[in-house]
Amino acid sequence: MKKEISGKRRNHSKRLLFDSLTLVLGGFLFALAFHSFLLPCEIVIGGISGLSSVFYFLFRLPVGALNLLLNLPIFFLAFRRYGGRVLSRSVAGTLSVSLFLDLFYFLPALVAEPLLGAVFGGVLLGGATALLFERGFTSGGTDLLAMLLHEKLRAISVSRWILLLDAVIIGIGALARMNISGIFYSLATALAFSLFLDYAQRGVNSAKAVYIISERSGEISVRICREIGRGITVLYGRFWFSGKEAEILLCTVRRRELYRLRDLICDCDEKAFIIVTDATEVYGTRFLTKSRSLIDIE
Repeated sequence: MKKEISGKRRNHSKRLLFDSLTLVLGGFLFALAFHSFLLPCEIVIGGISGLSSVFYFLFRLPVGALNLLLNLPIFFLAFRRYGGRVLSRSVAGTLSVSLFLDLFYFLPALVAEPLLGAVFGGVLLGGATALLFERGFTSGGTDLLAMLLHEKLRAISVSRWILLLDAVIIGIGALARMNISGIFYSLATALAFSLFLDYAQRGVNSAKAVYIISERSGEISVRICREIGRGITVLYGRFWFSGKEAEILLCTVRRRELYRLRDLICDCDEKAFIIVTDATEVYGTRFLTKSRSLIDIE
């Protein structure tokens, strides 16, 4: 019993260490992208951080503080809808990004050509976002707002809400600075960001099929349904060597939910055997209908 408790404490400490390093590195990459590439070239990107940069260009207000301030009402609405457990890692990611944006305001401009700034800035943002996603964090912003708006108007998918919100923010930036040509560099940044994010994460919106073999399959099943909101399929198998029968749990989750699932399983049973495979297409309840793409899922 003592060994089990000690092992859980070590795993908790290890997770806390990796989470902290992820927040530090992700926040620094965000700051580097903004202060060394995007802001010197006056490029406005989508999202709340992009809206913060518009106020920076107009009034020279600190980007990080604005990013946090503009996210607060979104967090409040999301907290009322989803609760604190779901929101906690989004808040942590946003705090890290906002803090590092203001702490590293002194980073030097590394390019003067807007196209180079768009490409390198987009790649760094993509890398930072992929890093945060890998540990279950987000940088808040329009993703949460798009989910909330989708629940009010389901005719428009989450991905289209994100696209619409980002387009509005980029348009506001172009009109506020009377720089219509800047839209081109904003689009170049968005393209570099999305391509690198897809490359780094191999599709963060793709689904993952997870097979779990554990002596505590019942406890794991209950917690997955309760805490992640995913269903479980129980398959029956047998160990070849011992001949002992075993329950094999099959659970399909989105890419960004995988970290929470792994964490939950290890919390229940550190000795659980887990197999994670790519699910290129998933149709059915709470995933896709045949007319929708993976990024359209709720």
